Amino acid sequence: MFIKTQKNGGFTLIETIIYVALFGLMIGGLFISLLQIYYNTNDLRGTVAVEEEINFTIRKMDSLMNDIRNLEGDDVPDGPDGGTSVSFVKSFDPSMAVEINLDGTRIEVCIDGNCGFITSANITVDNLIFKEIPPGIKSPRGIETDLVINGRAVGLKKYLRI
Repeated sequence: MFIKTQKNGGFTLIETIIYVALFGLMIGGLFISLLQIYYNTNDLRGTVAVEEEINFTIRKMDSLMNDIRNLEGDDVPDGPDGGTSVSFVKSFDPSMAVEINLDGTRIEVCIDGNCGFITSANITVDNLIFKEIPPGIKSPRGIETDLVINGRAVGLKKYLRI
């Protein structure tokens, strides 16, 4: 007499369908996660690029206002409101006249009559105010600059070289 024995040689159809469905869910979740990482990376790159341009503008303003030698007359607006432009002469080259002003939403710099923008179209200058710092007992005359770029407020103070 022969006795039939059943050997379990593989998965049943229902087990295979369940495994394929679970594998599909895992791959779908992985794909969504990778897509979010990709988009967040692109957003971060854009933010970093704008921050780099803001930092460049601040460093350029700081560099332009270093070594101020001469502020005469109405070159620096005085009073509590200040003004949006300033003119001065550099100490290392007394013939070098520098003018900085706000032209719409960009900062324009004129050096000896040659003008150009130090900000790009990627950033917006919301506010640029120059105020005179009057001379004190221990400090010379200077310029205080309040600058708002893309909603980020920055202040610079520069004093005359005597």
